[in-house]
Amino acid sequence: MSGKKGLGAFFDWLDKMDKRYLYLVVWFFVILSNIVFLPFPIVPSPTTQTSINYINSLPEGSRVIYSCAFRISSWWSDKPATMLVLNHCFMNNLKVIMVSFEPDGPSMLDEALTEIMEQWPDKKYGEDIIHFGFFPGFEAAMAAFAGDINTLTTTDYYGNTWKDMPIMEGINGGKDCQLIVDKTWWIADYIVRQFAAPYGVPVIYWGGASYAIRALPYFSAGLVEGIFFGFYGLAEYESIMKMPGIGVKYLNTVNWGFLYIVILIVLGNLAYIHEKLAGRGE
Repeated sequence: MSGKKGLGAFFDWLDKMDKRYLYLVVWFFVILSNIVFLPFPIVPSPTTQTSINYINSLPEGSRVIYSCAFRISSWWSDKPATMLVLNHCFMNNLKVIMVSFEPDGPSMLDEALTEIMEQWPDKKYGEDIIHFGFFPGFEAAMAAFAGDINTLTTTDYYGNTWKDMPIMEGINGGKDCQLIVDKTWWIADYIVRQFAAPYGVPVIYWGGASYAIRALPYFSAGLVEGIFFGFYGLAEYESIMKMPGIGVKYLNTVNWGFLYIVILIVLGNLAYIHEKLAGRGE
């Protein structure tokens, strides 16, 4: 039996304990953070704050394109992002033009449209929002949509003639809009090449964190007005808009997990230092 006392006994116990208990504690933190909401402060990144500031700076009545280029497998996280953008636009009396360059997009945008119209009964389809559906061809379709929508279609997703709708007054293509929010799982190059570079349409890019990093040179060059970094961007957006949802909850769980890891690192280092000091004293 060890004769160690105090910290020595504690560190000795920590060293000999079944390490599977450490993973059990991880589960405890995950479950606890979902049952009892103990939030960490969220400090928005400059690219997120700039994105939100830019949307807030647009005059009422400005037309904002919401480009959907994600898959159904990520709808659980892309839907909250979509609803945030739509709510933000409607709060500022901006008009939204929805379009998808991925085949999964139309049904997801249709779901988001149904919900947002229920939340904003004073908004009208054709006046405040329009849904164009999916256009195949990806970057070629982006180029056509940016230049002249008539080259792609004369109707919206539901078969209505889009030229007859008040929201499209004075709009021939994306080039005539005041902003495009690109929610995608692709890199930013495509939307920059087809909207920002040739026509000067302001772009806010929202991609996965690994892709969003690659958009930073465009941000520095002024070709992208703002960037949302994946799920962290969603949490920041929710926090700033005071609309906490799955983003804030997810980030809170991750933060508690990281805090636990930091505690283990600190304990490990303290145990190592204590062992070294104890060895010198012998």
